[in-house]
Amino acid sequence: METISQEQILAIGITGLVIIGVAMVVTLAVMAGTLKLCIALIGNRNPSYLACIGWLIAIGFMNAFIVTTAWSVFGRGAVLLATPLTWFVTLYLISTAADCGLLRAFGIWFANSILGTIGLIAVMFVMSIPLAMFGANMEGKMKQIKSQMQTAQNAASQQEGPFDPDLASNPRDGGSQSGAASGGGLKKKTEQPDISVVRHDAVSKANATTTDAVTKQQRATVPKPRPMVKAKPRPTPRPAIKRAPDGTQLNPFFQN
Repeated sequence: METISQEQILAIGITGLVIIGVAMVVTLAVMAGTLKLCIALIGNRNPSYLACIGWLIAIGFMNAFIVTTAWSVFGRGAVLLATPLTWFVTLYLISTAADCGLLRAFGIWFANSILGTIGLIAVMFVMSIPLAMFGANMEGKMKQIKSQMQTAQNAASQQEGPFDPDLASNPRDGGSQSGAASGGGLKKKTEQPDISVVRHDAVSKANATTTDAVTKQQRATVPKPRPMVKAKPRPTPRPAIKRAPDGTQLNPFFQN
């Protein structure tokens, strides 16, 4: 299994983000165009294209805020309870943009959903044509690359030769076995001792004998260490004590 490098993962991530961004931009553009058309036909105003984009962004932001708040405060079950509130907010913003009632806003919302879905399908169909052509071209190139790799592998395997398990397990006997198999009806050759093995054994024995002799000679020539003789401690001479004529000891600081 081939490992995916970090550069390939980064390239895949960037490609995915670009695709998601393009899809969001295309969806917003199509839905804004259909919303402008529906408001102009059903509502009482005719807002600009940028205004319709702004209203769609506001509707999406408000719905996301309501759902996120309900989920974080009351739990997952509160999302179902908050869904009717998102519908009311959507209708209210559409009625404000079209300057009409909630009933007309519902009609604008329904018509915008149908027209937006049809427009997105048409855009995806148009975009799929060049993508399909690009995919077919890449598929042909991939087949060509795979065929080239297969040809290179076959050439390499032919140069290496067929794999012989007997030869891999015992390379010394492999040559004689392969020769006997290829000969068919030829007589088996008399087995001869391997001269290189005999020479190697003789040289190893001679080297071992020489090493033992040198080791014994070195042991005989090395002198034995002499025993350590402990030195006798020498007495420290003491200064003579001077005495007075009457036999008393004189102070050395006042001998004069």
